Amino acid sequence: MIRAVSALLLAGTMPVLAQETDGFPETDFVSVQIDGSLNLRAGPTTDSERLARLDSGTLLRRVDCLPGPEEDWCEVETLDGSIEGWAAVRFLRPHLGADPAALESPTVAASERFEFEAPARFATSLKAGEIFDLLLTVPPERQITISIQADDTVGTAVFDEVGDLLGSGQGTTEFEVVLLSGKQVLVRFAEMAGEGGDWSLDVIVD
Repeated sequence: MIRAVSALLLAGTMPVLAQETDGFPETDFVSVQIDGSLNLRAGPTTDSERLARLDSGTLLRRVDCLPGPEEDWCEVETLDGSIEGWAAVRFLRPHLGADPAALESPTVAASERFEFEAPARFATSLKAGEIFDLLLTVPPERQITISIQADDTVGTAVFDEVGDLLGSGQGTTEFEVVLLSGKQVLVRFAEMAGEGGDWSLDVIVD
């Protein structure tokens, strides 16, 4: 993609040649792809202070991106928000999976949401980055076992009515939950790798 072309020719000046770039990542999250480690800097230049070294595969939240005369840069922050700085765009790749916080808090919005009562059986596929919520009503003072068969790209979390995390896992996993009369649990499935994935769920009342 052509980022900028100067078409103005002033007397005694030379034309400015077009520069090519692959463009900026537009996803909310990006991952580091580099042989070795990537310098996270205080500003969008290689002369700026180095704040940290990031390993290849590190997932970051994208804040903003800017073109530069020699290097394009993105402002990013670590997932825990402890460090914010600038990284060279050529070492960043779009992250097409779900927001990593989706498996930590139900405040991250889901793509779809359904309600059902235990016992139950459910199965479906997730698209890249999709989040699927099942709100489960539990029989009075009964224990339920939630058995999940899932691809490794699918993360799972179970939250109680107030949003507290009861358990989480990746791929095939199992949870045992005991709740008081009429309570509900939220079972969340999130595609984390940007590749899609299948899952199935069985809820057994003991």
